[in-house]
Amino acid sequence: MAMHYGAAYAPKVENLALIAHAGAQRSDAAPARELCTSRWFVLARAYIESQGCPWYLLSAKYGLLSPSRVVNPYEVDLSNMRAAQRRAWAERVADQARNQLPYSERILVLAGMKYREFLMPHLAQLTGSVYLPLDGLTVGLQCSWLRCNTPGPDGQRSEVP
Repeated sequence: MAMHYGAAYAPKVENLALIAHAGAQRSDAAPARELCTSRWFVLARAYIESQGCPWYLLSAKYGLLSPSRVVNPYEVDLSNMRAAQRRAWAERVADQARNQLPYSERILVLAGMKYREFLMPHLAQLTGSVYLPLDGLTVGLQCSWLRCNTPGPDGQRSEVP
C-alpha cells in the first residue's frame, strides 16, 4: 500500500474525493466550491457533499484547490493544453496532493480524461485504490448517474434520472 508522507500528521481518512473544476463560472471571485455553475459541476458537488468525505477540486489554473479557497474566475482549460503541459499540470497536482492531502484508503475522482490521463499514476501511488464511477459515460449520462446517486433532502435517492 502506498504511504502518503506530505500530510503525515493529518488524520487518515477512508475516502477522499477530487472533482474537476470545469465549466461555466460566475463572473466574480468566490469560494472554489461556488465558482463553477455548470449543471455537471453542481451535480458532482452535491453528490460528493452527500458522501461526507473530504474533497478537493482539480483546477486547470490552480492545480489542487480547497473548496473554501476564494479564487477569481479564469479561462484556463486543460482541453486547450498540449500533452506536455497537461503532464506538467498532473505533476504539479501530484506534488500538491502529497503535501496537502491526508492519506486515504480510496480516492474518488469525478473528472474527464484530460484531467485524469497523466494524473492517475500519481494518484495510484497515494492511495489504496482510485474509484472512477463516471468512467466511460457521456456528460448526459454522468449527470443522470450523479442525480440518481445523490440523496435528496429526505435522504432518499432519486429513482428517475
